[in-house]
Amino acid sequence: MLAGIINEKSPFILLFLSLCIQAQTKRDPRVVAMAGAYTTIADGIFSVGYNPG
Repeated sequence: MLAGIINEKSPFILLFLSLCIQAQTKRDPRVVAMAGAYTTIADGIFSVGYNPG
């Protein structure tokens, strides 16, 4: 019985997890914390999303 429930809900679980993973791409948490921004775009691992200048 439990296996049937898991098999029925597995497409929804996979969809939910894939949407959560895709929602976090191109986000720079440092900029969100320092600038109070809701969204930022960061390309590359060494990119800087703000001007510390």
